[in-house]
Amino acid sequence: MNMKRATTVLVLALAIAVPSVSAQGIFYSIFHPDEVGAGFTVTHQSRLGPVTAGGPGIEFMASYRLSNNFFINAGTGLYTITDELLTSSVTSATLLPILDIRLGYRLLPDKKFSPYLLTGLTAFGLKSSQAIGGGVPVVQGPFFDGGAIIGLGFEYRLNHQWTLLASGEYRYIFTASGNLLAGDNTIPQHYVAKAGVSYSLNPRLLAAREEIEYPLGESELVLDDLFREEPSRIGKRESASEEEDALAMLFRPESEHSSYKESTAAVQYPDTEVGLLMRKVDEMKDLIRERNETIQNLKDQVRANEKAIAEISRGSADLAAGSFGVSDPKGFKERYESALQLFYKKNYQQSISIFQNLLSTNPDHRLASNCQYWIGECYYAMRDYRRAINAFQEVLNFRRSYKFDDALIMSGLSYMRLGNSIMARENFQQLISRFPESEYTPKAMRYLSQL
Repeated sequence: MNMKRATTVLVLALAIAVPSVSAQGIFYSIFHPDEVGAGFTVTHQSRLGPVTAGGPGIEFMASYRLSNNFFINAGTGLYTITDELLTSSVTSATLLPILDIRLGYRLLPDKKFSPYLLTGLTAFGLKSSQAIGGGVPVVQGPFFDGGAIIGLGFEYRLNHQWTLLASGEYRYIFTASGNLLAGDNTIPQHYVAKAGVSYSLNPRLLAAREEIEYPLGESELVLDDLFREEPSRIGKRESASEEEDALAMLFRPESEHSSYKESTAAVQYPDTEVGLLMRKVDEMKDLIRERNETIQNLKDQVRANEKAIAEISRGSADLAAGSFGVSDPKGFKERYESALQLFYKKNYQQSISIFQNLLSTNPDHRLASNCQYWIGECYYAMRDYRRAINAFQEVLNFRRSYKFDDALIMSGLSYMRLGNSIMARENFQQLISRFPESEYTPKAMRYLSQL
C-alpha cells in the first residue's frame, strides 16, 4: 500500500511540474527533443557482493526542456548487475528492456556548471544467471518490475551544443521479483552511477557569454527600419492573413480600382430608400479609395526621402568610424541596401544570396549579424520556419549585435508557427528578462499571454 502511495505521489509530481500545453505542442515535443545523449552506467544492487561491485551498462537518452529550471529526461539502454566490479564470478543479471522517465530541476540553469536534482520512475525486465560451483549457469527470468528514482547530478556545458553529464541515482524497486540475485524475498535497492555527453538540437545563447546591446547609429537605424517588416500577430502575416488582405484591398493597383468603379457604375439601384443608401455607400467607398491612394503616394515620397537622408547620414558615420567592427568596405553599403530592397519586394531567394555573400566575405563587419538576421526574416517570410529559427539562433551566437532582441522575438514567433509553445515561451521570456527596455518586450508579453 505504501509503494502504491509513493508511486501516486511521484506521478502527481511529474504532472504538476509539466506546464499545460496543447495536444499539438505535446505531439511536436515528443518527436523533437531539445537534447539527445548517451553515456556509460555502473549498477550496484544492495546485499550482492562488496560495496564496490557493479555491472557495466550503456544508456541513451532524450531531454525536453520545460523551462530554465525544469526538464524531463527519458532514457533507455542496457544495464547489468554483477557480484564484482565490471565483471562477474558467480552471479550476474541483465536489465533489458529498461525505460526511465525522470523530472529534473537545474539549480544554476544559466551557468556553464550546473548541479541538478532528479526524481522519476523506472520499468525494466530482468534475467539472472548464476554459476554455482563452477557448473553450468542457471538462468532465471525474464521478470518485470519497476521502481522509484531519486538522484543528483551535474552538467558542464562545453559550448552551446555539447554538454558533459554525470549523475548518481538511488532506485527503490517496488517488488521482490527484482531480487533474484540475492536469493530471498527482500526488496532490492539499486545504486546507479552515470557519465556521458549530450548534444543540443536547439542551441541557445549561454548566459555565461558576454551579452551587450550596443547602440545603433542613426543612419543604420533609419536604413534598417526603412525596410523592416514589423513582427505581427500569428495568423496575420503573409498574403493569406486577414490583415494583409485588408491592406491589399486598400492599396490595390489602379487598374483594379478602375475595373471596380466600372462594375459599380453599371449597377442600377432601384429608386427606393434602400437603393439610395446603397448608392451612397458606393460613393463613400470610391472616396475612401481615392484618399488611400493619396496616402500611399505620400508614404512612398516619405520613404524615398528617408532613404536619401540615410545615405547621407551613413556617409558621415563612416568617416567618424563605426561603433564596433570593421567599417564599410567598398561596395558593402550598396549591396546591403540592394538585399534589403529585394526583401522589401519579396524576392527572398535573391536577398538571401546577397546577405550570405556579404556575411561570408565580411564576417567582422559591424552589420554582419544584421545580414544573418535578415536571412532569417527571408526564411520566415517564405514560411520555412525551421531554417528561420536556425538563422535567428545564429544571430545570438555573435558576441555583439544590434539584433539580439529582434532575433529572440522572431524565434518565438517561428516556434509558435510550428506549434512548439514551450520553445516559443522560452524565447519570449528570454527577451523580456534580457532586454526589458526593448520595443518588442510588450509584444513578447502579449504573445506569452496567448500561450
